[in-house]
Amino acid sequence: MKRRAVLSAAALAVPAMTSSAQPTPDLDALQREVWDTEVAFARTMVQRDLAAFERFLSPHTVWWSGPQGSVLRGKAAVVAAWKRFYEGAQAPFSWAPDEVVVIGDGTLAPPPGRCAHPTARWSRGSARCGGASRTAAG
Repeated sequence: MKRRAVLSAAALAVPAMTSSAQPTPDLDALQREVWDTEVAFARTMVQRDLAAFERFLSPHTVWWSGPQGSVLRGKAAVVAAWKRFYEGAQAPFSWAPDEVVVIGDGTLAPPPGRCAHPTARWSRGSARCGGASRTAAG
């Protein structure tokens, strides 16, 4: 009886061990994916396309906005706050990623970047955009 219990426990443990063993993510590929997504996201401002901006946002978005870093929660709140930046022919600012680092399990990548006024030149001294953390592969 004890032998059967031990074998049953071992049989249950093997699938649990194999199902939790995930392949190592390709962090370089995920970094490229997040970089490309962030560039496309920033392009929505240049193209003055609020609908495209909105498509990048999760319904569960949490966004730090403004000089005081107030928190906007949810897609609708972010779109409402950012709509004014998409009005008019010229973008009030632009941004671009300057690095992407994907965490070890490949599930999160904060892509900070540089912000610039339309008449400013890009430089390492430009204001930093905090960036919204993007989920890699999702």
